[in-house]
Amino acid sequence: MNVTELKALHLSYYQESFLFTKENMALSGDTMKNYGVRSNVQVSVRYDRNDNYVPHDELAHELYRKNPTKGGLSDSHYFGQDGKLLPGAKPI
Repeated sequence: MNVTELKALHLSYYQESFLFTKENMALSGDTMKNYGVRSNVQVSVRYDRNDNYVPHDELAHELYRKNPTKGGLSDSHYFGQDGKLLPGAKPI
């Protein structure tokens, strides 16, 4: 999976998402070219898809920054295999 495919999959669930908008990325001096995707990353997740507290591990896509932004942001975001954002996911 590449960045464009992950973006399309994410937007199919969250049409109103600001994560990939030019305006949002411009705030920190970021661009789509600065992102990469690693697939099949094992992450620890605390909540299931229904927001129930159920700690578990799962495979995810990692959206990472190739270089830190002007503001120093370098954190990764994790998405489930279905393209939904996994808030609070941590790599194992």
